[in-house]
Amino acid sequence: GNTWGLITELDKLSLLGEKKITKEIVKKYFDDLPTLDVFDALNGIREARGVGARLAILEELFSRSQDPGMIFNMMAASPYSTVKQKIEFADYDVAVKSGKMDYEEVLLSVCLGK
Repeated sequence: GNTWGLITELDKLSLLGEKKITKEIVKKYFDDLPTLDVFDALNGIREARGVGARLAILEELFSRSQDPGMIFNMMAASPYSTVKQKIEFADYDVAVKSGKMDYEEVLLSVCLGK
């Protein structure tokens, strides 16, 4: 049911430069990929001082096929969020649910606006 994730993974496999993707190549690809701790990544976004660092972490989350809706909800529910940030997330949530923005745009806006 996650076609975006499937397409992202197929795009990554296409970058391997192999004409034929075998089970062994896929196994090596996944074995070589370090695990990503989503909580550490979200803390990194929160603690990063520069826009570039926040965007790099967000791109890593996206490239690892993390669901943007999940990322948004985890950030919005963070116990480290201030009241002002919770209000901003609530406004963003309304924008997403009304079709004015999507989660990727919201996350980009959050990373750029800190």
